[in-house]
Amino acid sequence: MGARRNASNKLQTGAGGIRLPPLSDIQVEALGRETGEPGWMVDDRRAAWQRYRRMPPPAADEPAWREGGAREFPFSELNLEALAVSGKGKRAPAGWLKPAAGADTGGQLLLEDRTTHTLILDETLARAGVVFLPLFQAAKERPELVRGVLGSIVPAETDVFAALASVVFDVGFFLHVPKGVRIAQPLHTLLWSSGEGLRAWRLLIHLDEGAEASLIHECASPERNPDAVRLDIVELIVGRGAALRFFLNQAWGGNIFRIGHERAVVDRGGTLTWGFAHIGARRAVTSAGVDLADKGASVRWSGIQFLNGKQSSVAKTIQNHAMPDTGSDFLCKSVLAGEARSHWQGMVRVAPEAAGSDGYQSSRYLLCSAKAKAEAVPGLEILSDDVRCTHGVTIGELDPEELFYLRSRGIAETEASRLLVGGFLEDALARIPEEAVRQRVHLAVDAKMKTMEEGTAAVVGKAARKDPEPEPRGALS
Repeated sequence: MGARRNASNKLQTGAGGIRLPPLSDIQVEALGRETGEPGWMVDDRRAAWQRYRRMPPPAADEPAWREGGAREFPFSELNLEALAVSGKGKRAPAGWLKPAAGADTGGQLLLEDRTTHTLILDETLARAGVVFLPLFQAAKERPELVRGVLGSIVPAETDVFAALASVVFDVGFFLHVPKGVRIAQPLHTLLWSSGEGLRAWRLLIHLDEGAEASLIHECASPERNPDAVRLDIVELIVGRGAALRFFLNQAWGGNIFRIGHERAVVDRGGTLTWGFAHIGARRAVTSAGVDLADKGASVRWSGIQFLNGKQSSVAKTIQNHAMPDTGSDFLCKSVLAGEARSHWQGMVRVAPEAAGSDGYQSSRYLLCSAKAKAEAVPGLEILSDDVRCTHGVTIGELDPEELFYLRSRGIAETEASRLLVGGFLEDALARIPEEAVRQRVHLAVDAKMKTMEEGTAAVVGKAARKDPEPEPRGALS
């Protein structure tokens, strides 16, 4: 395609040295043709492209980029020739293709790069009007459901990376549940992305009034590919009196540099149960938030992250109470081993109109290595009386006395540390509604624990041993 020769958007460089991909008009137009999207999506892509070209890159001294290893993001080294080209990537291992909720699944949508390999939806749900499709297919077949909703809560103007994701996304998932329809069995989506270079995906869930659904989304890739950047936009829309249970398992391979935007809006009386497991990627920068947009809306938001080797994660979360009697509860449990580092900045915001709000945020860290580093910055912005908002942060190490106690009972040191880490994560894992998903995450956590012996040794004062090649992602089997 001659991407670099045709680049009309020269490499943009921010004040701190962050350089953005030099896309071209030709590439952007080719993406629209390759995906087969309808004309209105082509227009949206072009509009996002114009915004992207006008937006400056972020400064590298911003917390998200300073802590996230901004200069290591390989934007200027990406193989942009891969854009708009359907590659023949490595197939997903069989373990990833199993329904995440086990046999009790209402539907499954598996995308490997741009290829749809599995699309199943219970016939009863289809007859009830549930739309569960690849995003581009939904945009063509049911434009009245997608147009005007896609990008409504993470628009391209959010920031330069949301704009970039809106320009280059080439795969996506769409779920719409009509008014009053309740889906008892969880749905499962998987994106397996083995391609090189820059890629982006989107997920859009819209539950109409009184609807109910559970969806488990996973994203994963091979462990040993060349460095690559993955961008994502997740939009969750929970209608009046609706109930959504959403779980995101981010398990990218160790070559992936990820930038994610996740946002939810919950209408009057709606409830969102939002879970996550962040165990993959070499570097991850996440901006996430929920808007409690009307009276009685609530969110229970919880998950884990487990980083080892030289992984890093930067996350910014916002619980936005916009109206009265809204509730939010955020809990994140993090385990850091090796030379991993994590930076979290949280905010509970209560608008002047949001009397009676109840907000809580908690971030807990367990350091399993002397070289692991965690930084947490909780925040409250309260503009109304008659509210209850609190937060809590703890950062601690594996307790040598607890390890000694377990070893004195004949438990090997490695197993003892696994028990302590598992116990630390348990209350966050217990908040995952589906037992099959809890088991799946447990498997991934166990795989990560096998690589943390050096960190444990450092805590208990043993001589350090050199780590093998880090395995940032827990393998499923």
